[in-house]
Amino acid sequence: MYTLPVGLASLISSTGQAWGDFAAASILVSLPVALLFLFFQKFLIEGLSAGGVKG
Repeated sequence: MYTLPVGLASLISSTGQAWGDFAAASILVSLPVALLFLFFQKFLIEGLSAGGVKG
């Protein structure tokens, strides 16, 4: 019952790191965020442009 970044941090221990597992989990965690950004990129750019225009 952790958030994903906290769960990722729990993969790092003081005795040794499983860098392959950590890298794979990091990609799986960041993939949905990247896909949402690509999907909503048009709206994000439009919103930033509309907010930057005065008047």
